[in-house]
Amino acid sequence: MTAGRIDQLTEAQRTCLRLVLTHHNSKEIAALVGVSPSAIDKRIERAIQILGVATRFEAARQLQQHERGGVDEVVPPRDLVATVGQAPTYERLPSEPIDVPSPPPTRQT
Repeated sequence: MTAGRIDQLTEAQRTCLRLVLTHHNSKEIAALVGVSPSAIDKRIERAIQILGVATRFEAARQLQQHERGGVDEVVPPRDLVATVGQAPTYERLPSEPIDVPSPPPTRQT
């Protein structure tokens, strides 16, 4: 029954869930995909309803398990970002805010 529910997900919802799996928050996903954070939240909420789960992480794990053919393994963030079509400009932790600019480099003499 889960496979039938997963087939009901849109590609946009699947993309969001794949990024949730790599611990991106709605604001970070929105920046990567190019839509508003509220649009991301709506996509994820609808995916949660379709799959009949309680959390975004459960939904993401179900999608991952379906796409991996039942094998549960972790997807590296770099591979996932490449599927979205954008490469990160620098390495960052998932908890690091995406909208905070990097400080300018300082010159040492």
